[in-house]
Amino acid sequence: MFDTDQAAAFFDAWSKLRSGNEIPHFRTLFSDLPTKIVPELFIVEESGDGRFPIRFMGTERVESWGADLTKTDSAEAISPEFWGAAKSILTTILDHPCGICGTSVAITPFGRKRGTEYVVLPAGVDTGQLRRLVAFNTDLKDVSYIEPVGKIVELSPQAWIDIGHGVPNEPPGI
Repeated sequence: MFDTDQAAAFFDAWSKLRSGNEIPHFRTLFSDLPTKIVPELFIVEESGDGRFPIRFMGTERVESWGADLTKTDSAEAISPEFWGAAKSILTTILDHPCGICGTSVAITPFGRKRGTEYVVLPAGVDTGQLRRLVAFNTDLKDVSYIEPVGKIVELSPQAWIDIGHGVPNEPPGI
């Protein structure tokens, strides 16, 4: 299901935080996930007004993007042509609940393509809090150059991930 060992390790670690079909609370992600995974994470919140602001961006992702996108809307990181479908996928993950894995390509400021694998899963919250997602993102291959990711220009959702509640009938798509 996963293209990289890192994505598989993240999903395995997230799964081990579960008790039955419960969704791991977002705070346990910081305290109980292996420390090498946390720098690759994003925590995204559903704002209720159609936005998905980034609440946390791990240090590896900040370095990779060349900027800390914390407190910005996720839409700013994705080309507008994909945002509607991406937002629908994020909402489906929270409503169903389920996860998704796939790949993306961003164009760096110097015109290079940079491929990543992502895994997005729901994250538990306290009663009354806005719903949250955890996104793991890692480069598909070692990157020997240092330049920021830029805006995502290709998004290829590969598969829904069954986390104990089944998966949507329709395949994920952009």
